[in-house]
Amino acid sequence: MYLSSGYEPQDLDILSQYGLTYMPNWAIISRLEAFTKTGDWRTRSFEDRDEDWHSRLARLILKLWNDTQNDWKTAIRGMHLIPLVSGDLKQAIINGKKCDFYDNLIEGIPIPRDLDFPMLLPAAAASPDCRKLYEVFGPKSLAVQQVREKIISMYKDPAEVAKLDVVKSRNHLTFLYRIEPKDFINKDEQEIMVVFDQKLRIKHPKQEYVYLPGDGAVAPGKILNPPFPEGLEPPDVSLLHPAYLEDPPSPSAGNEKSWTQWLYNIIYCEEKIQLFSVRDPPAEADKTYSQEYQYLVRAWPGLTLHRLMLNFQKPEVKKQWIDDKKGSALMRRMEFLCTDAVRHPLEETLLPLPKLLERCKDFFASVESMPFLKLDEPMKDDDIPAWLAIADHCGIGTEDDTKFTLAMLGSISKTVTEMTSDISKAVTDLYLKLESEVPVGSSSAPIAVQTQITNFFVDNKCILCTPLGSSDVKTTALWVNRLACLWTAPDGISFYNPLRSLWSPVMERMEPGDSGKLESFFRQTLAIRDITQHDVVMVVKKLYTILQQQTENFNESNTLIVKRAFRDSSLIYLPHQATKKWYKVSECIWSNEGANQDEISLEPLYSDLSLLFVSFLDVPKMSASLIYQRLLNVENTVQPIPEIKKLFWSLLDSLTANKGSSSVFADKIRICRVFPVKLPSGEVQPMSVLGDFCINDRPVYAAALQDKVNFLDFSVEEVHRLEPVIAWLRLTGRYLSKSVTEKTSVDESQGVEDSALTEDISGKAAAFAMIASHFSDGQPTIRSYTLPNTIRKVKVFRHPEIQSSITWYHEFKAITAPLARSGMHFQLALFSKWQFYIPQDDEDRDFCMATEFPRLLAAQLLDCPVRDVNSEAVMIVASVIRAKLSNVGRILQHYGISEAGALSNHAPEPPRTPERRRDNAAPSPSPSPAHTVIRSPVPAVSAAQVIRDATTPYQALLIQAVNVARISTFLHKNSVFDMTAISQSLAESTARSGLFRFYVGDQTEWQRMVGAAGELYVFELLSTIPNALPGWSRDNWQSTVRHHASIHPDYNSLGSWYGTEQGDLFFDDVTGTFTSYLIEKGYLEKSWRKERPEYYIEVKTTTSGRLDTPFYMSKHQYARMQSFGESVTTATQRRKVYILFRIHGLESGQVGVRIYIDLEALRKTGDLVFEAQSWTVTPRAGY
Repeated sequence: MYLSSGYEPQDLDILSQYGLTYMPNWAIISRLEAFTKTGDWRTRSFEDRDEDWHSRLARLILKLWNDTQNDWKTAIRGMHLIPLVSGDLKQAIINGKKCDFYDNLIEGIPIPRDLDFPMLLPAAAASPDCRKLYEVFGPKSLAVQQVREKIISMYKDPAEVAKLDVVKSRNHLTFLYRIEPKDFINKDEQEIMVVFDQKLRIKHPKQEYVYLPGDGAVAPGKILNPPFPEGLEPPDVSLLHPAYLEDPPSPSAGNEKSWTQWLYNIIYCEEKIQLFSVRDPPAEADKTYSQEYQYLVRAWPGLTLHRLMLNFQKPEVKKQWIDDKKGSALMRRMEFLCTDAVRHPLEETLLPLPKLLERCKDFFASVESMPFLKLDEPMKDDDIPAWLAIADHCGIGTEDDTKFTLAMLGSISKTVTEMTSDISKAVTDLYLKLESEVPVGSSSAPIAVQTQITNFFVDNKCILCTPLGSSDVKTTALWVNRLACLWTAPDGISFYNPLRSLWSPVMERMEPGDSGKLESFFRQTLAIRDITQHDVVMVVKKLYTILQQQTENFNESNTLIVKRAFRDSSLIYLPHQATKKWYKVSECIWSNEGANQDEISLEPLYSDLSLLFVSFLDVPKMSASLIYQRLLNVENTVQPIPEIKKLFWSLLDSLTANKGSSSVFADKIRICRVFPVKLPSGEVQPMSVLGDFCINDRPVYAAALQDKVNFLDFSVEEVHRLEPVIAWLRLTGRYLSKSVTEKTSVDESQGVEDSALTEDISGKAAAFAMIASHFSDGQPTIRSYTLPNTIRKVKVFRHPEIQSSITWYHEFKAITAPLARSGMHFQLALFSKWQFYIPQDDEDRDFCMATEFPRLLAAQLLDCPVRDVNSEAVMIVASVIRAKLSNVGRILQHYGISEAGALSNHAPEPPRTPERRRDNAAPSPSPSPAHTVIRSPVPAVSAAQVIRDATTPYQALLIQAVNVARISTFLHKNSVFDMTAISQSLAESTARSGLFRFYVGDQTEWQRMVGAAGELYVFELLSTIPNALPGWSRDNWQSTVRHHASIHPDYNSLGSWYGTEQGDLFFDDVTGTFTSYLIEKGYLEKSWRKERPEYYIEVKTTTSGRLDTPFYMSKHQYARMQSFGESVTTATQRRKVYILFRIHGLESGQVGVRIYIDLEALRKTGDLVFEAQSWTVTPRAGY
């Protein structure tokens, strides 16, 4: 039991008489030893420290320590009495060994606590009684160098720097500050020192600006802290954290620097806003202004100018500016606010000297509209020399010179809207003053002054067009720039200002000398010229443009008047003709393509006025007779082949516009040497129809005959476009498809029957017989009765080597050549049985079934030559071959074939062997007359029929997309997928937008379904290209949305893609066939011929018919596009090609496509516009 501490000493004496005893020392030691092992002791030592309590305890322990009767020192040394900054309680001795610990001060300087020294807790050491106790335990003292090295080593380690906070940083700097002048921070150590800024960011002051608050009007602490000028925010600049400046430490003896001076001189914290972005750049180095200085100029321009002026008076600063040429040039370009409320480069400003301000009043120039520097207070007379010094260095105007005169003119033109005779005279005097300021001579000086004046009058409307004499009344002022003026020119035209006639009344009243000077000013100094043909063309163009705009609103009477005027009068101006300048409509043509020197072509001069001249005034583009005559003239002249080809394209345009072109000219052209013909040697010569040449409409045939026959020198695609010309010239018989006969043969012993296909043909015998009957004359014959049985006995064989050759006939000449790839063979066996031989190779077989087999079978059904077979019959036969037996009757009914209803719609299909399965192949394209034009066997089903037969609107859209793809052609790059021809082949127009529109509740799902439809179209389109994509199958369709297409009847087995998606479609062109095809079509350069790239095909689909509709591109796709656009770095690296198919027009059913290759190049040229924020891409108009 312990007595209350509330008793006084005299009370204790009384209580001792009643038996109160004092605790013996051994009991105190025992209790103290036990207490120092408890958590309460740790709490009292660190967390809830009572210094009075600890002082009393220290005095008690010292009393025990000094007990002369008993030795309690060993027991005391073993107690945890020493509190350390680390939070540990230390014993003086452990197991008889002394434990070292350190004093927390070095010569009275506190040591930072975070240096991992076993150091006394500063709060404990601050108590005199506690310090006496700790001193008896023998604490060691750290050396200054030892602590210093520990601090510096921390700043050398980025990991340790990252652990710092403001308090630790301040303690470190405080220690380093207070050990001066005994020890200093060297230059290398200054580089690594860090501080914290106001946003608690770690900064290296030697490497980046950190500002002290500073003193004065432009001190960083004032400029970079709120409040800020309205509308301006300071840049993100670092101010030293306020914690560094609270209760600043005092210096040690011998250190004369204050705390802030030390931070400035040693740590490199700045006291003033720094001018350049880099500290103390060399004079010869390029420079930029710091963001904070630019802010200072914008926020407090007057204050900044005043500071600049004052600093320039310091000799050392002035020398530094003079030596720093680049820095001075940068200062001259710095923009300062002027009295006209505009910021001007310093070298373009004026100093508001009293003499200049007074001069402005003399010439009616408003100071508020001139570039006088805006100072915070009027200029004092005593300061004028200082201002003149800085103005001279920075190019600020201080004299009544050319610069000042131009500024006054600019002020007058901006403020004067009503002209008086006094102001007009002032302006005239200023013009004369400028003329007198141009030095005489041919040196660079007069040229420079004249250029200065001319440029000013180009950029500013300072030419007065309403001058007045002394007796004239005031009028509205008209000011224009130099480009709007001519000197000698007719009056009455509003497109220019004829200065000579405008200023003549004033100049006539002037002194002769002044009049001559004013004319010299306008004509020589400002170089205002007389009117030229170019000016006339400009005026005429503007008049024509106005007329073109007005024709849209002309009534019938106005239209007749204008057309008659251009027909009967010479109103069309062409300045470059030698004989005359003005022409009638009948004397002109529009296009200069193929025009000779005597023909007046308008397009070169008026290219943007075709609506006026061609559409409204009916100026012919080029007359048909003119084209005919030029073609006939080729016979008598030597013209380059490209020029001859241009005439054929012009002839195509003429035939398109004039359907009834005379055949008389065709006969004359045929016998002329006007047809560009390429010989086997590669030479191109003009020939007449008497020459033996053919027309390439079948590339496979042309490849076999290229070294043996002559060809009309147009590509297959060009031949297709020139079809009207070829027909008009009666050259269709020269098509390879018309003039070549193909023969095949087989070794029958190598044939293996394709039982599945044989059974399929046999099972559809009745349908094929109905097709034959439908396309016959309708009269029953023995063949019509036996045909069904003949078809049932048909045999189809697969053969490894079908020999094939072609023979080209021209008059009495025949040339035979083998075909590199065989097609199929047909023969009549014993008892007139039909035998078809198709290739054994799966790829060749698939191509044969899509092209040759339907045509050859149709020819046998109709008993006619293959080249003469009805194309509609071929299409129906192909549809029947591909269809399920249960749908054959519906197909025939759709095409109106009689008695089709007699066919069973439920007849079982013959068994299909695995050889016949094509789940992973694209629906194959069908034949054309000579195996190479890409057409589809799918019938041209009407849109209405598609919609009626489909189970859902989305299925109708998919079916329509496939139908269109199968009759589409992969056109040349310079062509456009023109859906007009395709639409005409359909049973009815689908021009109405929204015909194939569908809806689903979820927008994301709808977008995926639209995307799948576009991918299906591209997959079908690529499937129609023969031989270009070997191995092409559904495995190449690698899109995650492709399963949506399985609703199409031909794709009901199409599942989801579970592999890695490398693109919507992917093709590895290991053989180079697809690359060669793209080169032929103009999408790749010929330099790609030896490349074997990987093709990553992306499909972007819109239901809209507009090609300029933006589409989305993901970040991943954009990155892939850019990486593929980079060149390969090694000889073995395969190139990657990123192709984008842009599908449009889904809703209308008129599906079209635009193909983009090398999107990165198109992005750089601006043909595709990329928006980084929304990740959208917009094709440039017309691309």
